[in-house]
Amino acid sequence: MISEIILVGNELLIGKQRDINGFWMVNRLLDYGHEVSRLVIIPDDITTIAKTVLESLSREPIFLFISGGLGPTHDDLTLEGIARALAVPLILNEDAMDFIKERYSNLKKVGITSMEMYESRKKMAYIPENGKPLKNLNGTAPSVLIETKSINKNKTKIFAMPGVPSELQSAFNHYVVPLLQHSESHYLQAGFIFEKVGESQVAAEIDAIQEEHPEIWIKTHPRIVTGIPVCVELHLTSFINSPSQEEISHRSEVIIDIRDRIKKIVESKGGFVRSVYD
Repeated sequence: MISEIILVGNELLIGKQRDINGFWMVNRLLDYGHEVSRLVIIPDDITTIAKTVLESLSREPIFLFISGGLGPTHDDLTLEGIARALAVPLILNEDAMDFIKERYSNLKKVGITSMEMYESRKKMAYIPENGKPLKNLNGTAPSVLIETKSINKNKTKIFAMPGVPSELQSAFNHYVVPLLQHSESHYLQAGFIFEKVGESQVAAEIDAIQEEHPEIWIKTHPRIVTGIPVCVELHLTSFINSPSQEEISHRSEVIIDIRDRIKKIVESKGGFVRSVYD
């Protein structure tokens, strides 16, 4: 199962904010066996948003997750960009308006000075036609689900969610996870961390094993550890779609076998294996 992620926000591109949402979503998707094939960061620009959404839909992912740009300010343009990509109008959604009014009513009780529905607040209730607003349990701007039935045969589900990490995580857990739980994908991994031998010393052997097993991604990652001049992590990963338990067991055995083969290669070159995991 393939998903893509688009992070919208000038603040990410100028270093004002560090990405939290992309990293978090990737790890949650892996929990349910979903592979993220692409993660991009783009500015708050309608044309760029529309173009990036269209490019993603052309690849027909199962899910397209878009973070940021749903708020009340002039630079919150994500839903307008999505609407342009889908060639549909933005419409005032009454359910979204009710969600927002309810939220400001609750905020008034705890100290906000006004619950008046300014135009900037109404702006958050305008969503692409045929979109479904999803109540924001931690904030004001609703998330939006759009099923692109007429765009591609895979019926990509677009989830536009707030950029505030706590709001995005709440929306993801509440609205996305129930769909992921029905997924028939599986993610497997194994690896180990070693010292004294560098990546280049085992690259040829790993390349040969990788050619034997294209279904498994074999990757070395340099690690910086105080007091240890050379430290490397070997990480093996694999995704299986709609597998039987027998297929999962077989793939797991292959991954463990490859890990142990490379471990012996490292040790034969004088390397020291610090830890092993699966």
